[in-house]
Amino acid sequence: MLRTKTQKIKPHILSLLVSGGDDRLDLDPKTGRNKYHIGFKQYDSLIQRGSCTANAVNPDNLADIEYGYQLLHEKGFSYVRRKQAERIYELLGKDSKETFDLFFAPSGSDLAYVPLLIAQILYESRQITSLTSCPEELGSGTKLAVAGKYFYSKNQKGQKKSKEAPVFSHLKIRSKSFPARTTAGKIIDQQSLLQRALEEESADVKICNLVVGSKSGIEDNLNVIDPELDRVVWTVDLCQLRNPANLIHKLLDRNCLILLTGSKFFQAPPFCGLMLIPKALSKKIEQSSYPVDPGFSQLFAREDLPISWTKVRGSFNSFQNTGLLLRWEAAIGEMERFDQINRKRRNALIRSWYTFVSKQIEKSPLFLPMPDQEQTNSTIVSFRLRYPDETFLSFEELKRLHKSCMYKTGLDFTGSYDRFTMGQPVAYSHGAFIRLAIGAYDIRQLMKNPSWHNDELIFKIITEEIQKLYNEKLSQSFQKGSVAKPNR
Repeated sequence: MLRTKTQKIKPHILSLLVSGGDDRLDLDPKTGRNKYHIGFKQYDSLIQRGSCTANAVNPDNLADIEYGYQLLHEKGFSYVRRKQAERIYELLGKDSKETFDLFFAPSGSDLAYVPLLIAQILYESRQITSLTSCPEELGSGTKLAVAGKYFYSKNQKGQKKSKEAPVFSHLKIRSKSFPARTTAGKIIDQQSLLQRALEEESADVKICNLVVGSKSGIEDNLNVIDPELDRVVWTVDLCQLRNPANLIHKLLDRNCLILLTGSKFFQAPPFCGLMLIPKALSKKIEQSSYPVDPGFSQLFAREDLPISWTKVRGSFNSFQNTGLLLRWEAAIGEMERFDQINRKRRNALIRSWYTFVSKQIEKSPLFLPMPDQEQTNSTIVSFRLRYPDETFLSFEELKRLHKSCMYKTGLDFTGSYDRFTMGQPVAYSHGAFIRLAIGAYDIRQLMKNPSWHNDELIFKIITEEIQKLYNEKLSQSFQKGSVAKPNR
């Protein structure tokens, strides 16, 4: 069966792509766009610089999706899921199948519930403390999920839920988080804070949620991980997947649960999540007969869980999530294509892009790089924006600017492009920033035509939008009879 590129998304394929997840996947019937302002039907003219948030369909992963759809109807759901698992193991190393099991989920935020399930089963406990690093720079629902609350108004099965309501009837969960940045925007080393919290917390079980690759590319100090600590479940969020495979194996060797997605760096349509579970933990779970809180069956289906978990799978109903299956087909296809590119060549391209974007930021007084940018990943550049009077744009103002940029069309880009995407704004304690990010598909396209004209134009467009917002602000101030004082 051949994978052929097509120029149009078939309606039934589109409906499947936005199914099997929460309300973030829903398309506005008036605009045809989701909450990230992305319209799936317009991929052919779109420059994507928002792979840290969400992606539109591109010609390559559309071919993957249509291939997966045909295979699904010829061979069935279980066959396609099994083949996807085999391909993931192959990508992560020939011995991977003996190293970890796979737990699928509709999104990275959904994965945040899995450590709670594992903590309950492994330690037969109902009292759990969940410690989370960098919550403001994780998935939008993570803060609620780690606390055992619904982060959505509907689950993957389409069942309505009350957002922020407790999921579990028998679990007591205490949640504590540690901000990513200081009030000045500098990155905080969480190691000593987390170590102190682990010592002081008295719950039966503790979950320590770390991140390598937050929304701005922050990487936690992994020296905090101590596999010898009793009754602690370690998780590492690698959902951006901007890290080398050898880090994954190092973390698995330390008995960490690893959260991945295929819908950030590898640019599958949103969303598709996957947790890697070390075999040592998985075998203990297989042997357990401890009853699972019924709330977990509202989150996951039998098909999501590792095949080897025969006892635990009996507590879950069957649900074949076709949308999730097809989104993962797109992600794995891109992973395989990217894996074929010479590592030195692709790293050189990334460095060149990062250098160019950084210089564009330095050139304008309206752009200010986030502190400690050099400590983050080179495929994401985060920066604050300010008006000509040197006041910074607030989070709400950045959201307005982001939406305005995402809806601009007819732009003078090189090639067939006339629109672009960028990462959503991120708020922290005393400010907010915005991001440009490239993913695997973007890198492959840039390697074919290594020109920075289109990225230069993106900065020009953002500058124009800042000026428009500033003019509106001045107009409103004059109408009120006063001018806002600069906030420097």
